[in-house]
Amino acid sequence: DNFSRLRLMLSYLQKDLQIQWMRASRVSRIEIENEIKSLVGFLEENIGKGVFILTGNNDFARFTKKYGLTNQSLLDLKELIKKSIVNYG
Repeated sequence: DNFSRLRLMLSYLQKDLQIQWMRASRVSRIEIENEIKSLVGFLEENIGKGVFILTGNNDFARFTKKYGLTNQSLLDLKELIKKSIVNYG
């Protein structure tokens, strides 16, 4: 029913916000990856309930990229920090 789907969406939102908070708080990459694995597991558990769509094609890698944990995004972040230090240092 609609209420159970709404609960699933709110659970997803809670998990997403937790990961965003962890990123903003500079929690270790390993801890964030574990939280992403938990999120993907939650999505996989509820895939047939009419709320979430997963490709089944390396969903963990896609979510890792979504949350900015790819090597390129980390390099970009380091470069941004360097520029900020130079500009404001």
